[in-house]
Amino acid sequence: MYTYESYPRSLVSKFWAEPLGWTNNIYRPVTEIASTLSEKMGPNSTYVSLIDSAFNLFYFPEPEGSRFISKETAKLETKYESGSACMWTSMDSIKSLKIRAVVSYSNQSICSELVGNVIDYPGSNLRLTFFK
Repeated sequence: MYTYESYPRSLVSKFWAEPLGWTNNIYRPVTEIASTLSEKMGPNSTYVSLIDSAFNLFYFPEPEGSRFISKETAKLETKYESGSACMWTSMDSIKSLKIRAVVSYSNQSICSELVGNVIDYPGSNLRLTFFK
């Protein structure tokens, strides 16, 4: 199976990934992420997706799609703690919007005292973060 690590990244990045500023994400476990979200989210809870919007449209079409909250609605902003950046929102936003999870890239940490479980997917640069 091709993964982010096993793919000949040096060759590919030499031609297109590095100059454009993003890395390859050969393995995209979006089906696993959607399944985990479906299993662990309550009926009225919502999630924020910081990856492409196709994830929300394909895996959670209406009326399920209404569970998706944009970064702007969730008031997620970049915060710098100890020299590193993380995504932050207020505890009030998390509770009032019933945000249960954030789907993001692995370089996008969520800084909140409410962060519970963080799932990284080996071979991918995607991450799923759940709040307590």
